[in-house]
Amino acid sequence: MSKNENNFIERELGQFKRKYWLAKLLQGVLIFAGTGLVLIGLVAIVEYFTWLNVQQRTVLVVLTSAIEIYLLAFYILWPALQILMNGAALSDTKAAVLIGSKISGISDRLTNYLELKTLGENSELIDASLSQKQALMKDYSFKQAVRLSAIKPFLLFLIPIFTLLLFVWSGNRWFMIEQGADRLLHFSTEYEKELPFSIEFDSALVVNEGQDYALKFRIKGNLLPQELNIISADNQQSISMDNGNQFKTTFRNCLDDITFQIAYDDILSEEYKLSVVKKAVVGRVRFVVEPPAYTKIEPYTIENSLVVEVPQYSRVSVLYAFKNTKELDIFYGGII
Repeated sequence: MSKNENNFIERELGQFKRKYWLAKLLQGVLIFAGTGLVLIGLVAIVEYFTWLNVQQRTVLVVLTSAIEIYLLAFYILWPALQILMNGAALSDTKAAVLIGSKISGISDRLTNYLELKTLGENSELIDASLSQKQALMKDYSFKQAVRLSAIKPFLLFLIPIFTLLLFVWSGNRWFMIEQGADRLLHFSTEYEKELPFSIEFDSALVVNEGQDYALKFRIKGNLLPQELNIISADNQQSISMDNGNQFKTTFRNCLDDITFQIAYDDILSEEYKLSVVKKAVVGRVRFVVEPPAYTKIEPYTIENSLVVEVPQYSRVSVLYAFKNTKELDIFYGGII
């Protein structure tokens, strides 16, 4: 038996193994896409909605990472490594069985050939038998035993990923995966729930004492709910969205500062304060009396009196102290 004939079998086996592992790699890519990538997306969405604590998030990250590493190693890295190593993990004997089961013209001939080859080439009878079997298999290409069309059933693994993509694309929900994945990456960080939108007030949160205040604000963000709650110390009310993402309500007869929060589901905004500007009122009145010299009466003061009696021709100064203002107005009177 010539060396070239022997190389023919080895070459065909090598080509079969590489194509075999290429098919395994393509199958693995589909399986990983339909399970591994979808798992990552689902876990991120779960975190987005549930806001797990640090311990729960850590457990979830560890379990997900273990599954992803296994799927990546088994379905992608291992077949890729075998392609680089010429399919070393698949023995010639097992390859022969696979080839024989797929190509009817080869059947058990390749397996018998490999068995005879292990006996050595020390006899004319064995050499003749090996040459005969090679001649029978020479017109076959072993790699035909692997058909890439066989991966078609694995295309079903693309259904979950297309379903997930349709879910996030149809409602522009990419932010769910983005924000959930970000918290998972920083799993050791404690997060507090945040509103999925920003709030912009139409006017300053200031009102004069005793007046009504029309609270108007707009929301901007990825998620725009149709209904929100306004929560204050002594009141809670539900308000609905108007045109242009606007919400409005009224605080009536505002007498003191009002602290309130805007709530969506169980998520609360920061605290906002509606500042009430108090009316300026007279807090104190002081009369400074300077009697005429002939009375020999020393100057004196009278405070908060409704009736003031002073000697004739006295000089009286009136001082007013106002509450709820930083200014102090003083009026000087004349001679009475």
